[in-house]
Amino acid sequence: MKIAIIDYEFTDDDEQEGSVNCPVCGKPWLTVEDGEAFADKTPECPHLRFVIEPEADKIDCFNGFQVGDLAASLEPMMESLKDSDSADELSVEDFVIENRSDQDLWTTAECASVDTVLELTQQGMACGPVWMTVHFGAKLDATPG
Repeated sequence: MKIAIIDYEFTDDDEQEGSVNCPVCGKPWLTVEDGEAFADKTPECPHLRFVIEPEADKIDCFNGFQVGDLAASLEPMMESLKDSDSADELSVEDFVIENRSDQDLWTTAECASVDTVLELTQQGMACGPVWMTVHFGAKLDATPG
């Protein structure tokens, strides 16, 4: 899969309103209102396949995508980690969630229904620098059927 960086399209100078839109059809994947981000649970975009939020304990799937669609291509990677310190039995979903920031995960994974993973990272300051990254899986190269 390709890895791409995506950004908010803010509609105001204070960065309190805006959205993250599909790069193909322009329909919103994530909307920012009064500084709060909201993902539509039933997006109009036919390209979106999954979203993994920063504190996720599950992967939100859309347009018929299932996490198991990634299982066969991730099996060798999962097996190699089981031989190391991570000997726990992980489901494919748990494995993806735990390793979502590893670029090798996405470049290794092959799935007919997902060709691109887009990363949205927001940075800020609290008691020090903080950031969060949301991962969007999409089928961008062909019109979904």
